[in-house]
Amino acid sequence: MATPNTRAEVRPKYLTLAQAAERCATPAETIRYWIHCNKLAAFKPGRQVLVRETDLEKLIEDSAVSSQREHRAKIARAAKSRRLA
Repeated sequence: MATPNTRAEVRPKYLTLAQAAERCATPAETIRYWIHCNKLAAFKPGRQVLVRETDLEKLIEDSAVSSQREHRAKIARAAKSRRLA
């Protein structure tokens, strides 16, 4: 009996810049900027730039968490200033 090919499950999925931009609802230039700033890892197997799907998801998740933290801090500062006034 043949065993299922598990290598395909382990292999990471890669996205083009256009696919990554679509997933994030941002322009492709933003993805390029993130790559340039080392916020997002990428590689170029020829002429096409690819990013790992998991890396993009982690960047999105981290951005959402930091945005929530900033929002909470802003609310806390506003509440503190109201208490002092």
